[in-house]
Order: sequence, then C-alpha cells, then structure tokens
Amino acid sequence: MASLFELADHEFLSIREQTVDLQIKADAKVEAEAQKENEQLRRPDLVIQREEPTQLDVFSFMTVAKKRFPNYNFFTDAADGFVQEILDTSELTATSLDAILSQQLPRVQRYRNACAYPLNPYTQIRHALYLQDAEKYSRILFNRQRDAFERWLESDALPISSNRW
Repeated sequence: MASLFELADHEFLSIREQTVDLQIKADAKVEAEAQKENEQLRRPDLVIQREEPTQLDVFSFMTVAKKRFPNYNFFTDAADGFVQEILDTSELTATSLDAILSQQLPRVQRYRNACAYPLNPYTQIRHALYLQDAEKYSRILFNRQRDAFERWLESDALPISSNRW
C-alpha cells in the first residue's frame, strides 16, 4: 500500500512540475510577444519578424490575467473553462486579450467602483470583452449583467465599440 502512495506522490509531483514548466514557457512567450508588439508601436518603421501569435490557452490566459490581477487566485480548472467559453466565441490570442484588457479595464474598473455588487476578475474580463466588441461578445454576460452595464454605459460619456479589431 505504501508503494502505491509513493507512486501516486511521484505522479502528482511530476504533473505539477510539468504544469509549472508549461506556465513558465507561456509566461516567456507571451512576454516576448508583448515586447515585440510594444517595440513595433514605438517604432513603426522597424520591421520585426513575427512568430505565429500564441493562441489563447489556459497557460497564456493565466499569464495575462495574473499581470492584471496579481492578487487574485485563478484556479486552473475555472480558468480553463473560462478560456473555452471565450474561444467558443472567438479565436483570441494572448496578445489580443492583453491589448483588450489594457484598453478596456480602466473603464470596467470605473463601472466596478460604481456597481452595487462586486465584480471578480473573471467578470471584469467579461465586461472588457463586451466593451471591446458588444456584438461578438454579447453572450459572454448574463442578461442582468449586460442590462446593468448598458444602463451604466448610457450615463458614461464614451460609446462602446461594435468592433475595434
């Protein structure tokens, strides 16, 4: 019986190490893409060889999300389901999600501060996606959330986009 527990411990540690390695690789790749994107924005005349962008997956999502919400504990299972929900709507890359959050989170956080109920980071990301493209992400918010957000947006000065990409 003890040898079975040892084997299970070994398997668990092996899986955990592989997961950490995958997260480290995702962090490095997303960061490298972001640096190239920033360099291209700073120097439009510079020709930068681009690799295939990192398709959004749970690891690249965690990289982007933890950068925006460093004190929130994103559980892998919940993050994986959330990423699948996003990918069911659109083929988003880690870099494009990061850009959407950079652009839209300040406004979503103003809404969060005015909101009667708390918005966790997943909900804030949902609102940012909706704000980026209300048509494409119309189903990412519950009806009640969408209605409340729309009412707030009407009182806010900036229009929402139907498609900014």
